[in-house]
Amino acid sequence: MGTEVVERWLLAGPPFGGEPMWEAVVRRWGPAQVRVVDVLALGPEIDVAAQALANELRGRSVVLIAHGTALPVAWRAARDGGAAGLVLTNGPLLRLDPVARAAAAVARVAPWSLHPRVAIPALASSLALRRLVVNPYVMDRDTVVALLGGSLDAPERRQLVQRYLRSLADSYDQQAAFEGPTLCVWGDADVLHPAAIADEARRWFPRLRHVAVPGGRLFHPVERPWSLADAVQDWLAGGLTVTQMS
Repeated sequence: MGTEVVERWLLAGPPFGGEPMWEAVVRRWGPAQVRVVDVLALGPEIDVAAQALANELRGRSVVLIAHGTALPVAWRAARDGGAAGLVLTNGPLLRLDPVARAAAAVARVAPWSLHPRVAIPALASSLALRRLVVNPYVMDRDTVVALLGGSLDAPERRQLVQRYLRSLADSYDQQAAFEGPTLCVWGDADVLHPAAIADEARRWFPRLRHVAVPGGRLFHPVERPWSLADAVQDWLAGGLTVTQMS
């Protein structure tokens, strides 16, 4: 593929909005050939969203870049829609982590917990997102609100988040390999998604290259956006090289 320019579509997993998650990454690249995808606008459940995204991919040269709970959508869409490449960052790749499992359960039995008056103080507490970053002061209340991107503000959006999270558990039952070039840019200090997951994923992604973000945790695209942005840029400039292994 050489230095061919491909589109880069960025997906962040609900309940987090796409624009705030990727703002610094996009700024480092520049806006050309970059699109931030609203996952919830594709569909309220993993299968529906993945199929809609796959339909958009067909006939285009697109690399999908996904974080968090968007990973199952990007994987299926890349496979079914023939993506030019797939970039995976920290999230529930092969199985649900305990936090995602709990979020799915809570969304099922206590949807009121997604109301901003409940969710934002909980997520901004010292027991929640601050444990998923290197510097806990990065994840203050304003940052949490920004990362949510308004996804919990309206009842209709909360219902979409609820349905999406509920569908997570079923999204790992029937997976198939993605044969295209795949890059895992993985924070290697993530307590929820250990770096070993990226190597374990090779059986599903035979053309996988693993690039570690030293000390990076779940939200390394926010804390260390240059690590992800530069790794993807180098990969694209090298023609989606997949023979190197870290």
